[in-house]
Amino acid sequence: GIIHPGLIGTAPSAELLKIWNEREAALVAEEGTDSEKTLCKHLATRPLALLPEPKGAMLGKLGRFVEKAGDDSWDRIASEAARTIPGREHGGNCDIKNLSRGCTVYFPCFVDGALLSMGDMHFSQGDGEVSFCGAIEMSGFLDL
Repeated sequence: GIIHPGLIGTAPSAELLKIWNEREAALVAEEGTDSEKTLCKHLATRPLALLPEPKGAMLGKLGRFVEKAGDDSWDRIASEAARTIPGREHGGNCDIKNLSRGCTVYFPCFVDGALLSMGDMHFSQGDGEVSFCGAIEMSGFLDL
């Protein structure tokens, strides 16, 4: 296989996060109406947007849901934090099999230091986890 991270991206700024949450809230509000932009009501397709969901959130150095839920500061941040789906302007759930050892990729930086993050290691997969069942998952670590 071609080992690669399914998730890779830089941190959004507060302004960009606000834009995402507003844009995706409008898409979610259309679900089940004639304005819906997907075939989700007819087919088992992936949604265009997933709003922030504190339950199960993993916020890097700030901690995980099971440890931090109920802490006012953590709850506030988790209720605004971006989900990994869909991919966005910063990267995200890319699932590009050739994004592997030896490649070069450029992501925009929205905050000082970029705060690049990666995860969801795949042993092998076709391009773009379109049906959410195309990857052979694996544990691993990344060394930059």
